[in-house]
Amino acid sequence: DLHSFPTRRSSDLFVILVIIILIIAFKRYSEAKLEIRKSITPVKTKSGDFAIRIRLNIKAMKRVDRVSLIDSIPRMFKVYKQFDGLKPSKINVADRRLHWNLGVMEKGEERVVSYILYTRIGVVGGFTLPGALAVYEADGSVSEIHSNKISFGSRKD
Repeated sequence: DLHSFPTRRSSDLFVILVIIILIIAFKRYSEAKLEIRKSITPVKTKSGDFAIRIRLNIKAMKRVDRVSLIDSIPRMFKVYKQFDGLKPSKINVADRRLHWNLGVMEKGEERVVSYILYTRIGVVGGFTLPGALAVYEADGSVSEIHSNKISFGSRKD
């Protein structure tokens, strides 16, 4: 049937394209050696300042060495100096970055880094926090990976 030929051909092309995309995605995921997820939750303060807790979950998919985690601090925020868990190795005030040296992570190992940002300026509306960066060594080469970016909406009570 001549009328079904173009439809069948385009649907075959679509199926082949989807299969190729799935293969590429699976290959990239299986080659990933480190995964970072960034999340955010609001924090109540006694003083009424606007504060948020940043949480970074780092998971090693394969053994990685010399893992360094770097996260940026937005201009309007300050870092609360008390840390729940792992303290940063370095707080670079000039570049507005926090650095953690995590060392070696074995396959399947997970670590969580958490810190609080606050501001005395009332925040109304939404903002986006940049993704964190991890630099690591695996299989004799240095690589880097970025976490997700976080969008957050707030309102003044």
